[in-house]
Amino acid sequence: MKDEKKRKRKEERKARKKKLKLEAGESVAIEQTEEEDDKNNQDDLTEKATSHTKEVESVVQQSKKKKDKKDKSKKKDKKKKKEKKKKKEKERIVSPEESSSDTSSSDNNDGEEKVPLPESKSKKRQALAQQKENEHKALTSKPSRIVESSAIEFYDQQIKQTKSNDAAITLLLFYQYVEPVWDEKTYTFMLTRLQKIGTDLQLTGRMRVAREGVNCTLTGSHDSIVEYCQTLQRLRPTEFASTEFKLTSDLPQAQKFPNLKVFKVVELVHYGLEGAKAPPIAKFSGTHLEPKDYHKKLGESNTVVIDVRNHYEAAIGRFVPPPEGEGVKEGEAPPKWLDPKMRKSTEFPAWLDRPDIKEEMKGKQVLMYCTGT
Repeated sequence: MKDEKKRKRKEERKARKKKLKLEAGESVAIEQTEEEDDKNNQDDLTEKATSHTKEVESVVQQSKKKKDKKDKSKKKDKKKKKEKKKKKEKERIVSPEESSSDTSSSDNNDGEEKVPLPESKSKKRQALAQQKENEHKALTSKPSRIVESSAIEFYDQQIKQTKSNDAAITLLLFYQYVEPVWDEKTYTFMLTRLQKIGTDLQLTGRMRVAREGVNCTLTGSHDSIVEYCQTLQRLRPTEFASTEFKLTSDLPQAQKFPNLKVFKVVELVHYGLEGAKAPPIAKFSGTHLEPKDYHKKLGESNTVVIDVRNHYEAAIGRFVPPPEGEGVKEGEAPPKWLDPKMRKSTEFPAWLDRPDIKEEMKGKQVLMYCTGT
């Protein structure tokens, strides 16, 4: 009986141990499975990260390739533009002499076959040669006029003695109408070019630039002012060759303008007659007179003298025609001075259109003057 009980207890212990072993084995298996799952998940994440990195690197490389290609294209275009610009400059500076020498040299090469230029290039070269010839003629046939006076004669003796020429300022006044008017491309070029020339020469004052020309009041050193005038004549020979540049030298530093301003305007002088309303200069322009000739005309009969300045300036000082000049004939009306009493230039056309003014000028010789003339 006792042996039977012992046997049963022994079997129960074995069963319990077996059960515990099974449970322990399942736990280990579960832990191993979880570890394997974690490891697999980690591998998946690593693989995804690696794949993403490769994709990013690929995109970066493609972007870099595109940028390099674009940069190369830009450099190529820039190089082409440079070469084109150089070519144009070379073509532009071909003088009539060079053009003719090219032709003559080809004629004098004995035994060599003459190769004619393409028609388009030949015409272009001829046009450039003709342009150079016209510019040369303009410069030689119309001598430049730089009319200069000094302000020092108006200083008292003490200032004359202590004055330093190095610090002196020169004032420049001039205007130049062009006909036909500049096209938009030329106008834009002149605006930027005049600004650059003035800045480089350290000039100050005002430039009024319109498609119909240029109107300037500038200050600077004497050398800079003269250089500015000569640069304009070189830049546009046919238009500025006969311009009258009026210089007043030996002015004090205090009369120097503070800065340079370039104004884009419709009219050089604002009369309200822009575009098609402006009368053609070639048809209706007056005759420019030298001071001595103008003074002589002031004394002629049947003459009216119009002060084309504002009333404030006219009240300060004016030209007074002599009541009995040498040119006044017996029985004829003596010269008469007229003041339009303008506050601004746009009032001038309306004043000219008045019936009493038309009657006053009818059949008369008309003289006019303005500031700086």
